Amino acid sequence: MTQLHDYIDAWAAAGDTPVAEWIFSCTSHGEAATFEGATIARLDGGRIASLREYATSAPLYDWTGVWPE
Repeated sequence: MTQLHDYIDAWAAAGDTPVAEWIFSCTSHGEAATFEGATIARLDGGRIASLREYATSAPLYDWTGVWPE
């Protein structure tokens, strides 16, 4: 991987559980790629105890009460 950049788009926390939405971009073997995702962390004593990562497989949308077609 020759270039690496990750960008936190939004974040929030509930107690010891911070969450973040992010955009990941990289260039590997001359090909650029970008995808969006989210991380859910669990803290223990102010340190990261676990991470759960999610990557999108379709474009994101805001829920309006109807599934996109």
